[in-house]
Parts: sequence; C-alpha cells; structure tokens
Amino acid sequence: METESDVYIIGLWNDWLKAKGLAEKTISEYTYYFEKIDISKIDNVYLLKWINKYSNPVARATLKNFIEFIDFYKEDYEDIYNKLLKFKIPKLTGRKKKKQIKFLTQNEVHYFAKRSHISYKIMILLSFYCGLRSDEILKIKPKHINFENKTIKITGKGNRERLVPVIDVIMVKLVEYLNYKIDMETDTEPYVFSKASITWRKFCQREGQRILGKEIHPHMLRHSSATYLFGKGLDLKKLKEFLGHSSISTTEIYAHIDKTQLEKEIKEVFTK
Repeated sequence: METESDVYIIGLWNDWLKAKGLAEKTISEYTYYFEKIDISKIDNVYLLKWINKYSNPVARATLKNFIEFIDFYKEDYEDIYNKLLKFKIPKLTGRKKKKQIKFLTQNEVHYFAKRSHISYKIMILLSFYCGLRSDEILKIKPKHINFENKTIKITGKGNRERLVPVIDVIMVKLVEYLNYKIDMETDTEPYVFSKASITWRKFCQREGQRILGKEIHPHMLRHSSATYLFGKGLDLKKLKEFLGHSSISTTEIYAHIDKTQLEKEIKEVFTK
C-alpha cells in the first residue's frame, strides 16, 4: 500500500482487529501482511498471486480478515467490496509439508549483533544465549535481573515463570548497556528495552537482510539457541525447561533438525 489514504485505512484496520479482541502480537503480524496488499490492484488474479507469494498461515489469516474487514466497511469501500464478492481463498491441497525450522549459526548471531546498535545488539545476544521469545525479552524489567546469581526471571506463555541463566560475558554486556542508559538518561523507562514488538521484528527483517543477506525473525534467534544447545548435547528435558515449553513434544522439533542435518552430512560424504 502506497497511497495517501494508507494511514487512515491502517488505523481503521488496527482498530477493527483490536475490537475483535486479538492479541497485540497477532495484530502486529496481520498488519505486516496487510501493508503488503495493494488495494489499487485488487481483483481475483491479483489476490491469487498474492496468496501464492505469501503462502503461510499468517498471510492466509490476514487475507481472510481483510475480506471480513472490507465487508464491515463496505459502504466506505464499495468498489473493493464488489471485487471481493466472488473471491474465495483457495484451500490448501496435497500433503502438508513439515515446517522447516530456520536458524543461524553462533558465528552468524555474533556477526549480526556486532554490526547492530547497542540496544539491538544486547537484544540479539540475549535472545540467543537465553533462548527468549520476542515478547519475553520486551517484558524484561531491571528488577527481573539478578546480577549476583546471573539470572533473569522470565514470564512466558500462560504466565509461567522461569529463571534463565546468563553467561558471564553476556551479563557484562547487559550491565554496560544499562550503564549506557543511565548516561543517556533513559534509565527511567520501566522496561530494559523500550521497543514495540513490530519495531523489533522489522529491525530483524531489515538488518538481517542487510548484514547477513537473510530475512530474520526474532523467533529465529530462539530457534538458533535451541538448535545450538541440542547440537552440543543438551538433552531434550533440560532444553524444554530452558525454553519454557509446556510440552516436550514442542521441544522435539530440534531433534528432527539434528537428524536432518545428519542425513545431509552423510549424503555429502557418500557423494564426494
């Protein structure tokens, strides 16, 4: 979307999603794809191409909500409403593919952090070395950090709390950042990182492409942490506790990654 009415319709869209009672993270994800819809080009052909380009559950859910949104405001967007009347989101066909978990190596994480501004640098390192979800890192307050024991109290999904260990070198960098905030007189903010979820996500996407040539999502840093730890021999039960998973079945995806990598390496050896 690039017209002058963008700000207005995005505002309507956000208000409409909030009225539905959706979580901030969900609204942020839907808005990301909503902004990729060019209203001036809408017709059946354009929408089919759009859904094929952004072929993932969030994009499909965004389009479904977009159609409902236009139906709700059909008096204001009658032309678009009429174009959408005959459009149906095509059903997924064929065998469902296993979700491929993308991750970075430890060296890539370090390089990404090194080339980033100090606040983002610490967020990248904490996400990787503490295996944090996007919303978990944004909710950290200074009082959650135990500098003596080198741990951070994290509130995860379902308000489940866990203590995450912080290695010495990362704790030193975190302290340096907090001192930097004092020097900049921004230490009065309630959270350690005063970033919105969408700002953090867009930073990772933009700078990941610029620095590493990859589109990175904040959750990819958590995947990278888990993949690295499992590859180094941490068993699944301990990894489950570290990540704050409620079920070990969620943690088992990292065992699959390890097996996939093993299969790839074996094939490479035999084909040399």
